[in-house]
Amino acid sequence: MKKILILTVLLFSFYVQAQTFDITSGNVIQDIPTGGYIKDIDGQFDKFSGTWVWTNGDEKVTFKLQKVTHQLFTEYSSYEDYMIGDYSYTKNYGNEVVVNTINPALSLLPEFHPMYTGRPESDTTIDFIFTDVIINKGYCSAIFEFLPGSTTQMKLILKNSDGPIGFKVDEGEPIDIPPPFNFGFTIPNNIVLTKQP
Repeated sequence: MKKILILTVLLFSFYVQAQTFDITSGNVIQDIPTGGYIKDIDGQFDKFSGTWVWTNGDEKVTFKLQKVTHQLFTEYSSYEDYMIGDYSYTKNYGNEVVVNTINPALSLLPEFHPMYTGRPESDTTIDFIFTDVIINKGYCSAIFEFLPGSTTQMKLILKNSDGPIGFKVDEGEPIDIPPPFNFGFTIPNNIVLTKQP
């Protein structure tokens, strides 16, 4: 009887620790209990997942947006559903590759991809943290929004971070002025993408 009671207490304590939170709850993985899970309970990421393409004459932009489920983050001993993204931009009908991060990655962890998000902004909008890998510009936004009434076309807007632009120089240190900030992006901006079958 004592063994059954101990087993019951252990199972109950595990159940209490393994709480599930919806991706829209506002929780971040650092703040949830050990064994917790931030989950896409209602499948909100699914409509954004897939391959999305924009073409204009000889130019082509492709985004591969992928949902990752039940990923363990060992540093927090907790799990999370999230989305990662990769992109390519070609010119001259594919003969000139400007950038291509769409490769079979060995890991689904966010740090191996130039785009990441933990939650959609709304039913029609998702905002990724975006890195322009060619000009090494990170912490930008790639905002995808479905066109009104559509589930197969989204508008993309790339935005620079809203934070201050500058650099810190410690007293007495030489001032090495970096090149001017590049407000542009390597890939075309303000474009409409179509979901591929």
